[in-house]
Amino acid sequence: MHETAHTIHNPISRDLVHWRLLTRPLSRASQRNMLGEPDSCGLWAPCLNYGDGLLHLVFTDVKRFGQTTVVGATGASLREFHNYLVTSITIDGDWSDPSNANSYACDTTSPLYQRAGHADLVETQSGQTYMVYLCGRP
Repeated sequence: MHETAHTIHNPISRDLVHWRLLTRPLSRASQRNMLGEPDSCGLWAPCLNYGDGLLHLVFTDVKRFGQTTVVGATGASLREFHNYLVTSITIDGDWSDPSNANSYACDTTSPLYQRAGHADLVETQSGQTYMVYLCGRP
């Protein structure tokens, strides 16, 4: 048994109440098993895009570990943010198993980024596609 996450709805009314469920793209345990995830963890920040004949869903799997030593946050846990990408030809079709978009993005020693969070796909005016991350630098 596993929990599913990230539903895609189609509004059939402009009142923000009457929405129709279209699909649950992460419906198989092989795509994302959240069983046992603690509070405030699990799947965050879904981003749905379309390009090159495919729907692309980027999502972040937040994991919690340890405790922080930051003043004022004694006892709070640290978090890791793992970003994944699934694709499908149609909105209600078979969604792929996740591709790892970045494996570890929390307090890295990389000079390029630290404390990276959720990801999104961005297309430039010249048609190139990049994955961008919410992150901070020291």
